[in-house]
Amino acid sequence: MTGIELLASFIRTGRLHGIGIGSTLGEADRARQELGRISGAPELTVGDQGGFLEYRAAASGVSVIVVDDEEEERGYRVGHGDVWSVSLWAPVRAR
Repeated sequence: MTGIELLASFIRTGRLHGIGIGSTLGEADRARQELGRISGAPELTVGDQGGFLEYRAAASGVSVIVVDDEEEERGYRVGHGDVWSVSLWAPVRAR
């Protein structure tokens, strides 16, 4: 799946590999485990971003930032486990 296909799926369904608004970190972890079982799925690296976790798939140029602050509850603002952003990026400068 390319980054564009992933984004198109997200726009169409509001979910990324089964996770979306209201998903818990546990659900996100289960989705990562399921994704890892798919042949040819991009490898995900997880990085701490100070109150956020970045799930990055370098092969497809997609990263997802998730709130990782157990003090933050869901409500009018994002809370623990909520998706903060989805980014498409290129490993080299576009021309």
